[in-house]
Amino acid sequence: PPRMAELAQPRVHKDTISRKNPFDVRKSALTSPVPARMTELAKPPRPKDPVERPPPREKNQYNQPIFPMP
Repeated sequence: PPRMAELAQPRVHKDTISRKNPFDVRKSALTSPVPARMTELAKPPRPKDPVERPPPREKNQYNQPIFPMP
């Protein structure tokens, strides 16, 4: 029967929660001043590499590092 075929069709639900373009930024958000707290939170909590690393060692003809003899 035609009514059974109509009822057998899956119901299409519209997505009303998310926006059409989720990465779209409002103009007001781009022009407004940034709060001091937001700037503070944007800074990393510690330096990425606080220890100075020595320069890379010289290499021999086989591209192996040369270790200085004591």
